[in-house]
Formats: sequence, structure tokens, C-alpha cells
Amino acid sequence: MIESVALEPSDAPETEAPIGAGRSRGLLLHKIMDEALTGELADDAERVLVRARELLAEFVMDSSGDASLPDPAEICATSLRTLRLPEVAALRERLVPEWHVYANFETTHEALAGRIDAIAYESGRAEVVVD
Repeated sequence: MIESVALEPSDAPETEAPIGAGRSRGLLLHKIMDEALTGELADDAERVLVRARELLAEFVMDSSGDASLPDPAEICATSLRTLRLPEVAALRERLVPEWHVYANFETTHEALAGRIDAIAYESGRAEVVVD
């Protein structure tokens, strides 16, 4: 049996919600988390900050003076706090990022394709999906 567990926003260790830069922030945070889960990026704050700055420079041509861009320091802090959440830390070694999922609905003849942020397997079965 698969148990669903969701953390409420009030449970998150963030002290304040980021303002603006929604799409760019999401892309940057996802990339940092993917690299951390694949082992490409160590859990070192200095290295994560450098990588966040590198990725931000790739996302935008000229970031000077644009208040709507994500803050690399906030991305760094959020990603490291997320990886240290007890629920995530317990699964960390088994989490596989960017897992593709597909469904075919026979009654409506529709197909669905998507991607989840990460998945953990136990004995060949999905145990936890983090999305």
C-alpha cells in the first residue's frame, strides 16, 4: 500500500515567501535540485550558490537591475533546507529526479504525459513521489 504524505506550507522552514520571478525561480530551483539528487552538485552552500549564479546567467541575457529575477542566495538556501527536511533526507539516496509518467484513459481515448519532480522505489515499486 502506498501512503500519501504532503507537507503543508506552514511546515516549511522558509521564513518568508519569495516575491516575483515565479517561472525563472521555479526553473532555477528545479535544476539545482536535479543536480543535487543526481550527485552532480554537492550539498555545499558555497558551491550551490556559485551554480545558482551560473544557471541564472544562462537563463537571462542581462540580469542587471531586474528586480523580478530570482535571488541565487534564496535559491541556494531553499534547496539546501529542502534536502535537509527529515522526510526528504530519509529518502535522499533513493530519489530519482525528473521521472516521466504516462497514462492512457480507455473510456475517453485520451493520453496523458507528464513528469514528476522525484520518485523513490522500494522492491521495484514506487514508494514515494515528490512533486
